[in-house]
Amino acid sequence: MTDTRAPRAPADAPRPPRDPEAETGRGPRLVSRLADRVRVVPRADGGPGKTVRAELPL
Repeated sequence: MTDTRAPRAPADAPRPPRDPEAETGRGPRLVSRLADRVRVVPRADGGPGKTVRAELPL
């Protein structure tokens, strides 16, 4: 998952969206719940934002 909106790293514990009816804002929370390990790295192309890499169990 790549986020081009901000250079900062996500919070240690992603929060649910403020509006439970919102259609966006659940990506980091879902990834953290499903993944064995999550890392945040700068974008490979040098652009703004970051890339979140997750390892999922097989």
